[in-house]
Amino acid sequence: MRLDVPGIDPQSLDVSVDADRLSVKGERKSSREEDKGGRSYREVVYGAFERTVTLPWDVDADSVKATCKDGVLEISIKTPEKVGAKKIPIVP
Repeated sequence: MRLDVPGIDPQSLDVSVDADRLSVKGERKSSREEDKGGRSYREVVYGAFERTVTLPWDVDADSVKATCKDGVLEISIKTPEKVGAKKIPIVP
């Protein structure tokens, strides 16, 4: 899974797994100051977000890996050995 998180400090991101749900939380905080012609301007941008995705199987939390580089959060999840349908034999 890849999420664009431009301008967000990777240390302020929270990735968690609970059975078959993967959650990502974060908060964007930035400010900019500018002095022009004897006047000072300050712009503050902030906002929190949370995204939860339901996966088709339960996840082993120890198998989840997350990296953040150049504003892209990448989460890798190991799939279980057997995913999908299982044929059930019929006993006569």
